[in-house]
Amino acid sequence: MNHDEMLRKLGLSDIQFRDLLAKLNKLMLSLDPKQRAVVTSSLPTLSEAARSFGPGVSESDLEAFLEEAWPADGIAVSNVASTATE
Repeated sequence: MNHDEMLRKLGLSDIQFRDLLAKLNKLMLSLDPKQRAVVTSSLPTLSEAARSFGPGVSESDLEAFLEEAWPADGIAVSNVASTATE
């Protein structure tokens, strides 16, 4: 699934998606490490999130999709995505 197909699946334009990621980044940067851990522990893993797109999207596909649009001055995508085991 390419970038545009993933955006359609989300129901967002590229601008809306980038704005959403910027807001998420701003929130995550405002949290202290313990608060960030609470938030990330409640998020799905990249693997779980990738499965929500369907069988054509792998964890690495989703990570690349997020990193492509993630704010350049932001925290690493891997620090936002849950690292909980499934």
